[in-house]
Amino acid sequence: MTSSRSRRKVNHIFIGMADVAGYFSRIGVGLLDEGCRVTVVFVTNPLSYEHLDERFSQPPRPILNLISFGRQRRLSFGFVLELLGRILLLAWTLVKCDAYIFASGLSFIRRHDIRLIRLLGKTTLAVFTGSDARPPYLSGIEWRGPNTPDLAGMRRRTRRTARHIHHVESTFDEVISHPTYSQLQQRPFYAFLSVGLPAPAVSSPLAGAVGSKRKVPLILHAPTRPLHKGTAEIEKALDSLHADGYKFNYRRLEGLPNSQVLEALATADLLIDELYGDTLLGSLGVEAAASGCAVLVAGYASKTLRDSHNTPLPPIDLIDPNDLLPQIRLMLSDCEFRSKAKRELQEFVSYYWAGEMVANRILAILEGRGDLRWMVDPADIVYIGGWGVSREVLSQGISNYLELYGPVALGVKHNPKLETALATLWTKTR
Repeated sequence: MTSSRSRRKVNHIFIGMADVAGYFSRIGVGLLDEGCRVTVVFVTNPLSYEHLDERFSQPPRPILNLISFGRQRRLSFGFVLELLGRILLLAWTLVKCDAYIFASGLSFIRRHDIRLIRLLGKTTLAVFTGSDARPPYLSGIEWRGPNTPDLAGMRRRTRRTARHIHHVESTFDEVISHPTYSQLQQRPFYAFLSVGLPAPAVSSPLAGAVGSKRKVPLILHAPTRPLHKGTAEIEKALDSLHADGYKFNYRRLEGLPNSQVLEALATADLLIDELYGDTLLGSLGVEAAASGCAVLVAGYASKTLRDSHNTPLPPIDLIDPNDLLPQIRLMLSDCEFRSKAKRELQEFVSYYWAGEMVANRILAILEGRGDLRWMVDPADIVYIGGWGVSREVLSQGISNYLELYGPVALGVKHNPKLETALATLWTKTR
């Protein structure tokens, strides 16, 4: 089955305005390999993820310079310059492009240009990547940190996130999202894990081979947010295993450019990704799998993810956070088990999530022929495990939030089962 939306041929695709862990730049390269013309414009480059292929079509340099110059200036002067640059970029793409992919649904002129783009017969796709769609009260960023949770601010941020999601759902042709952060969404979307995360090309044929021959396994952990990735708990578990006599080396990677992370993964045996995750494989996990490295990730979303997808999923278990220590122990003590996990995961991402395969699915969505089996209806999702925080801390936090503002502050009236499940946390902790 495919989407019933009218089909249209796509030739030139614009991708912007930010990259997220290499996802959008790799999508661009995959679309190039599918024979499309692609223009990519990112206004930030925090960890050197962007691989700006020389085959990308480039907007006029003065327009890009104007946007960059405006971003570097403060107050209204810089804002006006950047806005002018964005308007000129929009005008240039309207002449050149016939489809648009926007990270988080944030376009050239936020909230003001998508209807114009569609009115002119262009196709639009928004991609939610996590914190841009997740309700703030389900994010560990709100509950774990040096300061007392700001419940009033959380309510404002929840309303703002819900308004943005509503705007995206009402203006874009299609949306890619993920069941475990779709609580505020009301419209069926294409599932991230069904469309796929494009695996990076592994340049070295020895990727994974060094680790398979190493007598002492190498474990990596590369947290972008150590507090919310559970770094302290992960390192405590590793210290415990060291004390029990297990032999392994451990390396923690922080603040490195993506190229150096990929180099480290190519010779590692195991990546411990995060303790409170809400997906089977994120961008880092895909990079590890492509490099022939086993991946371990924990969280509360396993059943939700398995039940909500109708397509092949990565052969990896999202383990319960309480099972972290025994699972690491198993990975270290059973070489055959670890090798099998490496091999199966690498085979999956190398085929199902190869750049050209993911790009082909993206192209199908843009052309109105996306497979309906890739879609998820958020009305069917009742996930309250959150991300980046333990179940106990989250439950108490949401209870305090509901005590102050009541269920209406959840913003999920459209999903009564979800609202009831969240409200149950309130009654359980009172």
